[in-house]
This record gives sequence, structure tokens and C-alpha cells, in this order.
Amino acid sequence: IMEGRFRLKQYACLALPLWAQGWVETFTPLDGSPYDSFGFALAGDADRLLVSSLGAEPVPQIQDCGAAYVFEHGPSGWVQTDRLDPSDPEHHMGFGWALELSGYNALVGAPRAVEAHQETGVVYAFRKLGAWTETQRVLGAGVSDNGLFGYSLSLDGTRLAVGAPRSDSAAGLDDGMVFVYEYSGTTWVQVAVLQGLPAETPQAFGHSVALEGSRLVVGAPTASSSIKDAGRIYVYENTSGLWTLTEVITDPEAMPHDRLGTRVQLQGDLIAAGQHYKDVDGVPDAGAVQIFQ
Repeated sequence: IMEGRFRLKQYACLALPLWAQGWVETFTPLDGSPYDSFGFALAGDADRLLVSSLGAEPVPQIQDCGAAYVFEHGPSGWVQTDRLDPSDPEHHMGFGWALELSGYNALVGAPRAVEAHQETGVVYAFRKLGAWTETQRVLGAGVSDNGLFGYSLSLDGTRLAVGAPRSDSAAGLDDGMVFVYEYSGTTWVQVAVLQGLPAETPQAFGHSVALEGSRLVVGAPTASSSIKDAGRIYVYENTSGLWTLTEVITDPEAMPHDRLGTRVQLQGDLIAAGQHYKDVDGVPDAGAVQIFQ
């Protein structure tokens, strides 16, 4: 395992106080139906919010296709202004499993979508051109069948990272991959494919991703070395267009099935990583958040 400058700072189960102003607003889609699972994923930018409804049916009889709703905040609160649907709806495609929103660009992951007769997954790119319009089906070159491409997304400006945590890779079957794209002004262009170091079992590399500037953090929560499903976090840096693995982070107090990296967040030199099965103070599977700096 590579060692570098990121070190464990703290871990905790967080209990957050209620906001002083309390409950502000609840909203639902204009065409909501039973079992839609509205609110499954969220992405926000300024006064705009993107919300997925994983069980929505954009076309009758196409079950659990999914949809994403655009809300904008104004004097009367949050108002639905648009609905995003895939151009090729399918049963159970998971459209809306992951979302990203920045300015006039919206990305919607559909990790069960079919491409070339294989359930590889697709990321749908939308752009606000008056109305929100699908502009591209973003694909992962080399992703395997059942690879779950689009399971995780992270967008920073004109750079996008997409996780495919069950794709076969050189590291092993079902081990996972991450694809990096740059926006040309009209299309998303694949510029890099990343994979984890060899592990004893499939590590779900790309289960979570976090991108900021020239740094990319990838969670691999089922990575095992001497401890089963302890999890790993991979840190990459971009120099002159080349993504280089600079560090692999593990929990120094890891126990089996902790699953470090189930979720990751990145802000400057701080990395936050979820461990939803970690035992804390004798409480089994209480869960924790690790902070590395």
C-alpha cells in the first residue's frame, strides 16, 4: 500500500442539531405516483436543485425507469421547472441513481442502462438550452457487462468522474473502474480510465468518487488485504493531463467489514470518508466518518 501525507484526523458518529429556523419547506413533483422514490438522489447549484425519482415511469408500462426533476428557488419557494427523461427509456435502468449539476450542465447516471446489448450503464448529459435537453449518452470505453457505469458521479467545472464499481479490470473481475471526462464545449470526451491496485476480493473501486480541481478521490469499500472488506481510498493527482496515483489511504484501526470509502467527499486537503459498518464504542455497525488531512 502506498503511503503519503494524508493522515487520519478523527472519526465520529455525528448527531447534527436541528436548524434554528426549523422545518422550512417540503415539495414533491407535479406528476408524482406511488412507489416513485422521489428524493433518491440530489444535486444542487445556486438556486437550482435536481432531484431523482428512481421509480418513475416516463412512458406507461416501462417500470422503474426513473426520472430527474429540476426545481428553482424563487419568491414563492421551490418550483418545478422541468423534468429530465432518458431518450431511450428501459425497465429498471436506474435513471437518477446518481446526479450532478453545475451551471447549465446536468448529468444523470443510469447504471443499469443497456448499451450494445450489454447492461453496462450510461450517463445522460443534459444542457439548458432554453429547456433542458439531452445532448449526449456518455459511455465508458471498456466497461464490462453489469459494470454499473454511472453508479457514482462527481463534476467539477468541465471535468467529470464516473464510477463503474463492478466493471472487470486488469485488477480483477468485478473489481471496478473510474472514467474521467473533459467537456469540450459541446461533448464529454473520455480522457482517462483508472483502476485500483490488486486486492484479494473485488473492491468496488469507484463505488464513490469526489473530484476537485486536479485531485480525484475514489472509494473502494470492499477492498481487502489482511482484513476482509476493510476498504481503501485512492487519491489521484492530475499533472499536465496525466492522472497519477499518489496515495492509498486505509484505516489504521480497521476491522472486518468496516467498508471505508462507501462515500467520499473532498475539500482542499480534507478527505471525508464514510464507514457505515464500523463498530463505535462497542456499538456494532454504528457507522463513522473518517477525516483525513
